[in-house]
Amino acid sequence: MAAIPSDSDNVFIALSARDANPDIAIHARAETDAGIRRLRMSGASQIIAPHRLGGQRIANAIVRPGVVEFLELSAPGDGAAVDLEEVVLSTGSRLIGKALEDLQPLGMPLAVIAIKRGSDSLKIRPAADEVLREGDRVVVVGDHDVLGRLAKMAAAES
Repeated sequence: MAAIPSDSDNVFIALSARDANPDIAIHARAETDAGIRRLRMSGASQIIAPHRLGGQRIANAIVRPGVVEFLELSAPGDGAAVDLEEVVLSTGSRLIGKALEDLQPLGMPLAVIAIKRGSDSLKIRPAADEVLREGDRVVVVGDHDVLGRLAKMAAAES
């Protein structure tokens, strides 16, 4: 991760990281459009431009306040009973091989929003008969207790 407030330093960090490990995921901060272009050229996997994100957030709060409220469910310390979370299915998880529709009978009343599987595209609103696999990144909405239990089940059995 390169998060220094200098585009040139972040590009240097990204290039150095890519040189050290061609397969590494690089997340970098950019302050300018030129910085975004250069970080992209340096092989950054994800580029975050805080000023751009802030402007988009303000515009979205005006135009789509309900969407912003939903997406901010996971804001730390807001005390909301419902949360938006991502869990990763580890090797040995009890959830591997289970269909999404099997989660409810396991005491997991939650909504699965998306599944990210390997290098596949993010699958939005997966079908109820979608079977979970090792390494799946599952984006869910539910109450804190249910999400805590889901996270434990997603972890490897000991």
